[in-house]
Amino acid sequence: MVRSRRNSLVQAIAVQPTALEPPQNALLNDSYLMENLQKLSLAINGSQGAGAVPLAVEKGDSEPESVSATPAHPDKYKQYTDYLAQIDDNLVGYNKILEQTNKINAQLEESLDHFNKISEEAADFVESTKSLYDSQKELSVITEALPPYLAYFDNLDPIIRRLNHANSPNYVRRESFKTMLTNIDKSLIFLDEHPDLKDAEVYRIKFKQCLIRACDLISRYLGNNLKIVQNEINQKNIMANKNTRDALLYNKFASIAEDFKLYSSELVTRVLDDDFKRYHDELKSILNDVMDQYFQIRYKFLNQIVWLQMDDTIIKDKKFDLLHFIQDNKSYFQQLCNREYKLFIEFFPENSLCKGKINRWFIRLCDPLYITVGTRCGRESNIDVLCDSLMLFEPFYQFEEDSEEYQKQFSEVQFDKVFKPVLTRVQNRLIDTVNHYIDSEITKYTPAADDFMISNKKLKLRDDEEFVKTYIGNFQEAGGDNTESDSTTSVVSSYYTPLIKGLALLFKIYELVNPMIFDRLAHHTVHSCVVSLKGAFTSVLAKEPSETSMIQDLDQRLYYLKNLLLLRDEIQDFNIKYTLNSRSLDFSGVGTVFKSYRSGESSLFSLAKELVPRVVNNMTDARVELFQELRGCVRDLTDKVVAEIMGESLNAFDGEHMSGLSERITQQVETSFPRVFTQVCDVIKDQEISHNLLKAIEQGCVEKYSAYYETVVQMEEDGKVASGDVSQLIPPEVVGETFALELSKTLGE
Repeated sequence: MVRSRRNSLVQAIAVQPTALEPPQNALLNDSYLMENLQKLSLAINGSQGAGAVPLAVEKGDSEPESVSATPAHPDKYKQYTDYLAQIDDNLVGYNKILEQTNKINAQLEESLDHFNKISEEAADFVESTKSLYDSQKELSVITEALPPYLAYFDNLDPIIRRLNHANSPNYVRRESFKTMLTNIDKSLIFLDEHPDLKDAEVYRIKFKQCLIRACDLISRYLGNNLKIVQNEINQKNIMANKNTRDALLYNKFASIAEDFKLYSSELVTRVLDDDFKRYHDELKSILNDVMDQYFQIRYKFLNQIVWLQMDDTIIKDKKFDLLHFIQDNKSYFQQLCNREYKLFIEFFPENSLCKGKINRWFIRLCDPLYITVGTRCGRESNIDVLCDSLMLFEPFYQFEEDSEEYQKQFSEVQFDKVFKPVLTRVQNRLIDTVNHYIDSEITKYTPAADDFMISNKKLKLRDDEEFVKTYIGNFQEAGGDNTESDSTTSVVSSYYTPLIKGLALLFKIYELVNPMIFDRLAHHTVHSCVVSLKGAFTSVLAKEPSETSMIQDLDQRLYYLKNLLLLRDEIQDFNIKYTLNSRSLDFSGVGTVFKSYRSGESSLFSLAKELVPRVVNNMTDARVELFQELRGCVRDLTDKVVAEIMGESLNAFDGEHMSGLSERITQQVETSFPRVFTQVCDVIKDQEISHNLLKAIEQGCVEKYSAYYETVVQMEEDGKVASGDVSQLIPPEVVGETFALELSKTLGE
């Protein structure tokens, strides 16, 4: 860096070289010199006498006049001249010094320029050597870290030699094998973390092969231990004595469990370790081979014992009761699975991988139970037994699979999955039985003569219809007060028998089958009940009327309405969806196709295309069907009662007929309406429904009379009837008041 020369003495001299040179004509301007000259003059004058004239020097640009005017002594200015001579000598010296200073300054400037050049060259040198320094530093670090790195590679050759000479699976028991396995793990992890090293992939593949080879040795060692135990047990007759059998099957296996788990844990740990994720498939395959061998040996011993249990249960259960059969075997298989799980976790670590494996094996172990239950379900037709059998498994399906309660309940054996095949077989049999029951007891039901009679008829039930008896015992009629069992039975027997059985069936299977399946069964049941009830009602109406046909007809219609209302009220308890898909094949276009082909309008290809039947999706909504039937029933009943009350009074428009029409209508209302009211209230116990029905009847009568009255008024305007005839008719409002009066009288009575 160039040094500043601001405060240098040499620089100051060099910059102001004329400072030592006396200015021209400026000698007398020096006050110090003037003062000394005055003192000298005084001294000289004093020595010459008092009359001497003092030397006077004035400042100015010219030489002093007083000195020139004074008579000078030859030595008068000697000191002054000497002083001037001395000054001249000094000036000469100062000039030499100035010359030397300038020379030195030039040398310094040259030196500074040279130094700046050296500084620039040094900076360039530092800059050019920095990368070399960094490289040297990096190489030094690598050199220091190289020996540990090389150790990962140097392990390969001795590991390969040991594995090639490891012919016996017992080699895994040596301490050197454990050290070798640890070195393999470290090398693989190191190579995965440093894939940029030269030949890293080649070495990684070789170390992977060593890892697979070492794990395979562990697998063979564990398999040999299992075979040794298997051979020892096979040498003894384990089926001879039950106590000996249990001791051999569990105690003998438990004797090798500690050593077995020590090495199986090595496999499981590496399968679950994220550092070996790239080798997960190979390692898991080796672990699965070990587990499969364990399960296969256990299955060979247990399968015979399980079938003996099945045979003993079948022989003991002579009544062929599916419920007791499932109940006994359910407890046995729960105990068996728990014991097997406790033995399994002595051989393998208890984690999600091993738990999932053994729970899947439990399904295979319980296969005899599935087969036997499936066979027995095929012979069972009792709905109560099938439903009670399903209730045995209800505790296993109370929680969602992802919930915390589920994890606590099935922390070991997942009995919900173990018994799911049993549950599925029983449910399928229940669905088939329910469909058959609906078909036989509802769809194909033949109505009896007294089915639509309001009477306390006896409800006939089979022995296998306990669920119907249960429903009857819990039955509560809307608007009724049936607290005693006899009264309840009497009330239920007044309903249509297939309807009661259908509702009892739905209440029995509710929450016992899949919700979607229940929806289908519920729609099917409701639809079958509506169809059967409507068919029975239609057949009753088709009979010839008797002397009391009007009263019976109203009773039958009310009975039909009562059953529809019961069906509507009861299905409200089920959260069923509204639609049900039913598919059918439509062959309606076949005839048209053949006609068009004969006429030459269609080709053979189009004929083949059109012959394919169309799939028709029919949307059946049993609830909508029920509500439509209810509205139609109310409308028909109301029209029938209105026609009965009004009679033939509103069919003629002549003056003679209208002369006493008001009295006849009033008399018919007073006679018929109380009887209708009594019939409606006797059958329909719900007061709100019965009163609404009576109001509908009243409104229908008033509307019918109003229409007749307006027709007569129009005929009067057209001149078709006399004006006096219209005045004989009572206004429609009076008819409504008459109904209201009769209703109040009836309620007052």
